[in-house]
Amino acid sequence: MAELEFLGRVKMVKLTSLDEDLKESRRQFRQDEEDRDARRKGLNKVKSETSYEYLNDEIHSITKPTLDHLLQTKQLMPASKLQDEKIAKDKAQAEFDDAVLSEQSLRKSEFPKEIKNPKPTFTRERFED
Repeated sequence: MAELEFLGRVKMVKLTSLDEDLKESRRQFRQDEEDRDARRKGLNKVKSETSYEYLNDEIHSITKPTLDHLLQTKQLMPASKLQDEKIAKDKAQAEFDDAVLSEQSLRKSEFPKEIKNPKPTFTRERFED
């Protein structure tokens, strides 16, 4: 028992007093309320929203991107554009299939440009009497 072995990760957390934790929580709450009010008025273009969850007596902040940010980065697509995307994809696939068939038929009908081993040509000599 002279040696200690740790089987898991140890997370170093700075200890703070309850008063400091309360001040930080209130400051963050006020900041979030100001951001929400500005976003509702259209004054602030917020890319993400922070929400807080309590897990195992700890507060975890989770950053969630806004709908406008997801649409601008094209990570999210409106349902009205899905049909247009599908039609464009099908059209591109049909064009590719036509190009493949065209290339295959061209390769079958194309003659070789040079003959590697030509057969010897024989000529008759003129018959003289």
